Amino acid sequence: MKRILLCVLILSIKLFAQEIKVIQLINADSLVGSVIENENVRILYGNVTLQHEDILIICDRAIQYIQSNKVELDGNIKLSQGNLNLTTNKGYYFGKTKTALGLRGIILNDGKVTLKADSGKYFFNEKKASFNGHVNLFDDTTYVTSDNLIYFTTDEHAIAISNVRIQQFDNKINSDTLNFYRRKNFSISQGNVLAINEKDNISIYSDYLENDGKKRYSLVKGKPLFVQIDTTEENKIDTLIISASIMEAFRDTGEIYIAYDSVKLWRGEFSALCPYANYDKAKGYIYSSRTDEFKPFLWYNEHQAFSDSIQIKVTNNKIEHTKLFNNAFLIAQDTINPLRFNQMNGNFIQLDFKDNKISEVKIIGNSLGIYFLYDENQPNGVNKVSSEQANILFEENKISQIKLIGKPEGEYHPEEKIINREKDFLLNGFIWTTYRPSKKELLMVRNLFE
Repeated sequence: MKRILLCVLILSIKLFAQEIKVIQLINADSLVGSVIENENVRILYGNVTLQHEDILIICDRAIQYIQSNKVELDGNIKLSQGNLNLTTNKGYYFGKTKTALGLRGIILNDGKVTLKADSGKYFFNEKKASFNGHVNLFDDTTYVTSDNLIYFTTDEHAIAISNVRIQQFDNKINSDTLNFYRRKNFSISQGNVLAINEKDNISIYSDYLENDGKKRYSLVKGKPLFVQIDTTEENKIDTLIISASIMEAFRDTGEIYIAYDSVKLWRGEFSALCPYANYDKAKGYIYSSRTDEFKPFLWYNEHQAFSDSIQIKVTNNKIEHTKLFNNAFLIAQDTINPLRFNQMNGNFIQLDFKDNKISEVKIIGNSLGIYFLYDENQPNGVNKVSSEQANILFEENKISQIKLIGKPEGEYHPEEKIINREKDFLLNGFIWTTYRPSKKELLMVRNLFE
């Protein structure tokens, strides 16, 4: 029995010796034998070349530890394995684990990407790099920077941690962590995510951003906030802010952007609250419709509007017109008596804008209107009107003219008939909410301040 165990032990030692091959010296201008910490070493100078299996090692100077099967490397170090090249100025190579360590700057190039850092390790068996300090990974289209980065050369998979940025053309994404799959052109950014498109002056803040470059699809979650800064013709800052629970972008056949769940929009005097919003950038339309929970609301200056569905036309990043379909309302609270509301109702309402100001309102289909009258700021009754269509013209955001078209009818109620009876003059389906999305509220979603 002892003989069998001895044979097994000897065989195991031989197999272990075969698996861990000794680092071979190929060339050196000079060699000095010595002992360091009770271990035999070779001190090599000038044009040093070493070979370990399929790994070629070149440097200016080296100390080869015979028993440990490791080499301390110094000066113009280069390690090569196939198409992969690793360079550094100070480092080690460990034969037992086939691991290289770079201490004074390290560069890896595998013919596909270049990886640079202050220091790092490369595990030749696992095909894995672990780099630290001012890490840069880049190819022809992508540039990644971080404090720490792990890269699997076979899978072309990078895991970046701390102060991460990935840039592809005009798009930059900052985050706490990044998983980037180069071959698939797929990335997941997490933690304090900020995506920037410099061309369109767009910034998107979130906790999570998933980007599929091949499918040209992006998913944003975790309190996403969209901010676009533009300038008006008068060189004034014009900012668009959108918040939602989830945002998606589809850029395969066009540019479609969708925001879900309590979508809030703010742009100067214009704001909106929608169950969801669908934006077709190529056509310039933003669309939303009611759900079981609530219907879309719009605000412009003192006007509040809502309907079963809405469509907003955007041209050159400016609102051209807004259409409200089915059960459409346009309401303005009286500035003198807050219990009174000027109201317009119809099957369809269109608000036209010019120079970022409302210029005309068109009401089509069962048009109804209630307008409280004043004589030198003194209340003077109310008009109730109806027609097939109504056109209302505005000047400086104030009503300048009302045109009733098709079977116009009207009735006047004197002031003494409406005092304390304002609720009797609310159209069927009337809704008024004191809530309105504000710039401050939306910015506070991501703890941003003006």
